[in-house]
Amino acid sequence: MPKSEKMRWTINEIETFLVVIDAGSISGAAIRVDVSKSVISKRISDFETALGTALFTRHAGRITPTDSALTLAERLRPALAHLVNATESAVSDVKELRGQLCISAPMSFGIHHLGPINALIARAHPALEIVLDYDDAMVDLAR
Repeated sequence: MPKSEKMRWTINEIETFLVVIDAGSISGAAIRVDVSKSVISKRISDFETALGTALFTRHAGRITPTDSALTLAERLRPALAHLVNATESAVSDVKELRGQLCISAPMSFGIHHLGPINALIARAHPALEIVLDYDDAMVDLAR
């Protein structure tokens, strides 16, 4: 592969590669990730093609990782863990409710309906500040 060409591989291929290393076989990896052996084999083949090198020796239906595969696996594990943590952090930041929620309601409605769920919401979303304003005064919403 010329140096000017970019390597094209996927996170799925890296994850599959690491599972095959851990499982010691394509069939073991297929069982661990609940996909067919052909899917595992294709991902490994695609990863090897992208890298331009064989990562496993194949003989008599068995595969054995090469020395370069073992070195690569050792280097990829922390990198993959970092990527997973970064994406999980980004997703959790989006899913977490933050800020201030102001609710104005009549006293009886607030006591009977909002009071019981206020504690649940506060526990589920600790970064959310809930401000309740119970007031029976008439409010002209059209103003």
